[in-house]
Formats: sequence, C-alpha cells, structure tokens
Amino acid sequence: MIPPPSNVLFATLASDEIDLLCHQGQVLTFAAQACVFKAGDPATGLYLVLGGLVEISALVGAASQKVLAQVGEGDFLGEMALLESAPRSANATAVKDSRLMFIPKQAVLELLRASPRFSLTMMREVCHRMRGINERFVEEFVQAERLALVGRFARSLVHDFKSPLAIIGMSMELAAMEGAAPETLYTTKTDVRKQLDKLTR
Repeated sequence: MIPPPSNVLFATLASDEIDLLCHQGQVLTFAAQACVFKAGDPATGLYLVLGGLVEISALVGAASQKVLAQVGEGDFLGEMALLESAPRSANATAVKDSRLMFIPKQAVLELLRASPRFSLTMMREVCHRMRGINERFVEEFVQAERLALVGRFARSLVHDFKSPLAIIGMSMELAAMEGAAPETLYTTKTDVRKQLDKLTR
C-alpha cells in the first residue's frame, strides 16, 4: 500500500496527523468499471487513490455523460461535495482495478480546522482542479465553434456550386484561361448552356 505521505494532499501533514488518518481510514478495492460513488450520493468522506485509476464524470446539460477528470495513484477525489456539505455532483468509476483509502468526513473536517497547512493545500488543489476543468471546457467550446464555422463555410460552398450563375461564372473564367485545351472549351460551353437553360425555365 502506498502510504498517505505520498499523496499530494497529505504531503505536508505531521506524522501524528497521518497516523490518525490511517487509523480512521479504510482501504477499499474496486474492480474495473465498478462505481465508487454516483451523483446524488451523500458525501460521507474523502478518497485517496492508493493504486489504479478513477474517472470522474457528470451529466452536462442535456448531453451524455462527460468525463471531467481522471484521478490516479497519489491523488484524491470526493472533496468538493465534502467541503460543500452537499450530495455528490458527479460520478466516480474505477477505470481499472483500484485500491482507495476512504477517510470519513468528520476526520477530514477536524483536520481542516486543526491544520492551516492542510487547509491551504486543500484549497490550492481544488483551485488547480477547477482551473483545469475550466480550461478544458473552454478549449472544447472553441473547437466546437471552429467546427461550426467550417460547417457553415462548407454549406456555403455547396450552395454556391449549386447556383447556376456561380457555375457559369466559374466556367467562363476557366474558358478564358490562356492555353485552354479544346476539350476544356467544349466542356465549358456545354456547362454554360445547361446552366442557361436552368435560368430560362
């Protein structure tokens, strides 16, 4: 088992504080794809990842489940609902066989009150995570806007190619090119004739 001192959240704790948490903690194992907790569950404590990988996901709007983060060895999860005294707002699922240490809510809150260093570390890590999630969603939003712009441009091109006047214009430009082959001129005349027929119907 990886000792809590290797966990980013507990690296600044004194040895007696770590011993206390280890005494109150409980090591749990989760098979791959097993649910650690789900949105709406009560926040009963904090989880340290001793081994494996856990995926955090949530329902965003009316869309399907969206992965917010993956939490691996040496990290922790479940802190947001605990700090807010609110139900879990996301789902946590083991990506592969994982071993977690569960620290009861009361033990974590007592340590937050007693240790300024622990409180500061918790705040720093929470802010870091929120910034990462925000940056990820902003990047996805920008990418979606780019794809939408490409889509609108593509639809515009398709519309233009379907327009008889546009085809006539492009055909005349092609025919006017210096050194155009006889076959090109014949094809151009045929295209122009067809488009004129469409316009006069």
